[in-house]
Amino acid sequence: MESNIIKVRKEELINSTLNGNFLYEENGELYFTNKLNHTIFELDKDFKNYDETLNHSMNFDDYVQKFLEICSKAKNKPSLLFLNCVPKNIIKILNGTEDNYKHNYHFLTELNQDEDFKNFNEKPCVTCVQEGFADVLKKLVETRNDGISQNDVFVFFDEPENIHNLRLPSLDTVITISRSRRIYFVLNFINKSKYIEKYGPESYQVIEDNCKTKFICDYNGVVDIQP
Repeated sequence: MESNIIKVRKEELINSTLNGNFLYEENGELYFTNKLNHTIFELDKDFKNYDETLNHSMNFDDYVQKFLEICSKAKNKPSLLFLNCVPKNIIKILNGTEDNYKHNYHFLTELNQDEDFKNFNEKPCVTCVQEGFADVLKKLVETRNDGISQNDVFVFFDEPENIHNLRLPSLDTVITISRSRRIYFVLNFINKSKYIEKYGPESYQVIEDNCKTKFICDYNGVVDIQP
């Protein structure tokens, strides 16, 4: 059976995958949709099923930047949690977007105390976490209750396969239960084999199955999008 693969240029990727999936208009205002899902980037240097004439230079950082531009348009801005991302790179991306995030976002220098999580859940916040990922994810999930009016949360997790310990809770468990708590992951796997070696193929399959959009990349950037 022929797979449903969408080949896109960089500009088309922005319009179709970002605008089309995330925003809707109501009474002249743009809002984030409530039909959000997880996204996964996966490096496959040997992937050959693509059109070499397409501009596929977009990568994970480009996606983050374009996503933030989408955020700037939405009235109900989500909170943004960056895991294992270099803070100065994130700040550079934030400063390079069209909107002034200093006027729209509260910057949290840490996410440890109950008050930090309360702020993160109730108003648009940005924070970068460099260690203790499992504890932060566990606490975040615990503080998100179904039916309570809270911000959507997007978690950008760069190279989770390089984290020493993602158990208690495991990443696959968090991915499975987080969507109902309006937590949405964007995962960037540079070496999925390393994750599989650590946590097993079943764990990775659960993660992949829970990600509605899959970006396949080579070293130049996005090659294809599935489905």
